Amino acid sequence: MAKIPPTKAEFTFEERMLRISSLSILDAGDIAAWLNVSESWVRHMVSGRGIPHCKTAGGRIYFSKEDIEDWMKKFRVPTREEIESQAVTYTTLNRQNARARR
Repeated sequence: MAKIPPTKAEFTFEERMLRISSLSILDAGDIAAWLNVSESWVRHMVSGRGIPHCKTAGGRIYFSKEDIEDWMKKFRVPTREEIESQAVTYTTLNRQNARARR
């Protein structure tokens, strides 16, 4: 008897992550698993146009893995050292500008 391939719900977490890592186009369930959020959160972000996505003529929603990675990088939080470096640069430049205005 032929073995029936498992559905997405029957994959273990590791199997699903391995499958996702090999794909470039993902659906809402894959994105939810990859980002470790609920599928309803993904759909909420789609409806508010808060996450980059593609929609087929039939209304199915798909995501480009590259677009999602770029989108996630926009929310990077700088380290304390980066903030301190920016503060030093800012104060140094503003002192020079203040002296030039006198």
